[in-house]
Amino acid sequence: NDEFSAFDSQTREVIGYGRRIIDSERHLWNAQVGAGARQADLRDGTSNDESILFLGTDYLLNISETSAFTQTLSIEHGSDNTYTEATSALNTEIRENLAIVLSYTIKNNSDVAPGLEKTDTFTAISIEYGF
Repeated sequence: NDEFSAFDSQTREVIGYGRRIIDSERHLWNAQVGAGARQADLRDGTSNDESILFLGTDYLLNISETSAFTQTLSIEHGSDNTYTEATSALNTEIRENLAIVLSYTIKNNSDVAPGLEKTDTFTAISIEYGF
């Protein structure tokens, strides 16, 4: 649920194939492709159901023993809308299982209701605890 968009809710189901492209001590890169469906309930009371093609990738760069950079990208293409989301993050360990994370996210919809922006951006500073 996104209270600041034209949608009351959105649900996606995708089945596909994923592959690890690079797996080394310093770099990790994965890619996925799939097909599925997306259901959306809009705030104006209408709904939109469509088939989608999904493409995704995620990359991890270990900068040092205590810090890493991650980049994710996902694209969902349907007949009515293409949704794209990308997140860049820098994770730095403070103590054993405690880290600070700086991230920047861009979300884009190709087709939005009149008066709404196509792109949202989010900047976050968070503390992460690992088990």
